[in-house]
Amino acid sequence: MKIFQIILCVLGLCITATSDAGVKSYVSPDKQMKAIITSAGESCRESKVEIYKHGKLLIAENYFSDDCDHGEIVEHAGWTSNSQFFVFSMYSSGGHQAWAANVSFFCRKCNKIENLAKYLPPVADTEFELKSPDLIKLSIWSPFDSSSEGIDKSIILPITFKLKDIIEGEATTKKLFPDR
Repeated sequence: MKIFQIILCVLGLCITATSDAGVKSYVSPDKQMKAIITSAGESCRESKVEIYKHGKLLIAENYFSDDCDHGEIVEHAGWTSNSQFFVFSMYSSGGHQAWAANVSFFCRKCNKIENLAKYLPPVADTEFELKSPDLIKLSIWSPFDSSSEGIDKSIILPITFKLKDIIEGEATTKKLFPDR
């Protein structure tokens, strides 16, 4: 198992995940941070994400809903190889907006959780790939304007960018899509 984890880290996908019933733990590559994803229960898989540094809770986001039908379920998660970002994707527990995924990330420098929807067009899939040091590759819906048919006129586009550039304002929709 340890060799498998080392190989994954060399490839830029640093995942050290342990799991108990309803709880998944992800230790950062530098071993200073831990992300814990907890589900609401067996009948309700909605998620809560907590970020710890040396055992101290830094931030928590609760994606539970009262009726277990309007929250979010974490599908995919991982730390970047430089331990600066914890990225996680979610989908709606009630099947709402099945065409779009919700992708968020914890920024260690900023000490906050951000949603990529703030910076990009809708993400098309919960799957993403992390590459060293903080590159993320995912698929988005092509940008569309309000005068068009919206998502019906869009196509799915793979994009790769540095999460650091998102935080520093270098990766914006205008820069990724200059013709829009």
